[in-house]
Amino acid sequence: MKSSRYKQKYNGKVPVIHFFINTKYRGKKLEQLAAKYDVFVKVYVIQEV
Repeated sequence: MKSSRYKQKYNGKVPVIHFFINTKYRGKKLEQLAAKYDVFVKVYVIQEV
């Protein structure tokens, strides 16, 4: 798995990825994908631009 190679290379550190998006649906999908690959995701939903 990609995340285990990343952890080995960077001494067990897990990346935190920040996303700024405009729909809650995309945020939910990104969180599911992050759980699948064992990374932390912080999703910010921007209601109005």
